[in-house]
Amino acid sequence: MNPPPSSTSSSKRARGIRPRDALYCLAGAVLVVLAFDLTVASLFSIPADQPLPHGPLQRFFSYGQSSESKLQRTVGEPGTEPASIVRAGWIPTELYEPPDNWDTAPQRVAVYGMSFTNHIAKELQHNHPELAVMTRAGPGAPFNHSYAMIRADPHAAQASWVCVGILSSSLPYLQSMSGMSYALESPTPFAYPRFQAVDGTLQRIDPVIDNLDTFARAFRSRDALYLQHIDRLRQEDAFFNTLFYHASFLDRSAFLSLMRRAYGKRWIASRKAAIYNPRDGYQTDHPALAAVPLMIDNLHEQTTANQQQLLIILLHARGEPGHLDAWLSPHLEQRGIPTLSTTTLFDATDTLNFIGDGHYQPELDRTLAEALYALISNPSPD
Repeated sequence: MNPPPSSTSSSKRARGIRPRDALYCLAGAVLVVLAFDLTVASLFSIPADQPLPHGPLQRFFSYGQSSESKLQRTVGEPGTEPASIVRAGWIPTELYEPPDNWDTAPQRVAVYGMSFTNHIAKELQHNHPELAVMTRAGPGAPFNHSYAMIRADPHAAQASWVCVGILSSSLPYLQSMSGMSYALESPTPFAYPRFQAVDGTLQRIDPVIDNLDTFARAFRSRDALYLQHIDRLRQEDAFFNTLFYHASFLDRSAFLSLMRRAYGKRWIASRKAAIYNPRDGYQTDHPALAAVPLMIDNLHEQTTANQQQLLIILLHARGEPGHLDAWLSPHLEQRGIPTLSTTTLFDATDTLNFIGDGHYQPELDRTLAEALYALISNPSPD
């Protein structure tokens, strides 16, 4: 008679092969995931000769790519012209010319800021062609960029009106020195000084590289000057983070890149929180914010000495309930500086006043342009 089967011996044999089977399963799963990850990264990778992503999927999977890898495509190889996004925002004024009617117009209006002010200035020029309207801007540029641009621009001293836009959502970037620090999705390498208030005076910290030609040459060769520039940003720019900036093996993985992007968004949000929170408004004792009234006062002195008019445009971004106006309007009123605030024209907490990318509806740009025209046409007496 055969002995009865032993359940005990069978279970021992089964338990003996489980770790190996589990290891095989794990290795197989890892290989499948890795193959899928690399396939996705390959399918939606951006060619080296294509500066910007095409289509929603390519754009989505490029979000987590390092800034350095994105700049590699937009700066281009030696002998090629950098993409327009790389040329934007640099302060040296030889890159920019005033409008054709600058020397003949009865009034010259110089407008400094970012895309929001560009839209307003475009409407102003279109509706009032007798004016000479000059724009100087950087993508999402903070007020310290505009301040440095005005101080360096010889055409600013020729304007009848010097108009400066301060965008509420850009105020946290007062802690930055380059657009490639905070614009992780589409890094823009233009660089500018950072200012902070120290004992009631402005302290200026300059980037190592401050012009396009030098940056393009240094970036392409990754020379010592480039490394010094990056090191200055790492030390002085609150938004700069080497994990997001430098190209690495993470760029070859779609999933790891997306994880890096998620962390990057949290990083940027934490830097912004040092300046502003929706409940309490602006942390006006922060050295970067405390520098804003000092910069405004310096511009007021400069324009007054040149027999010009300074005008500040307070631009509230989507969802901003008016903290910018509440903070700066009393200072501007005390100094007698003409001010145009969006709070007097529309509610920024109403999402219907904005288009998908966060800019104002076109009709509001026209409204702001007409309000600006009314101010420069009928200035209040000092």
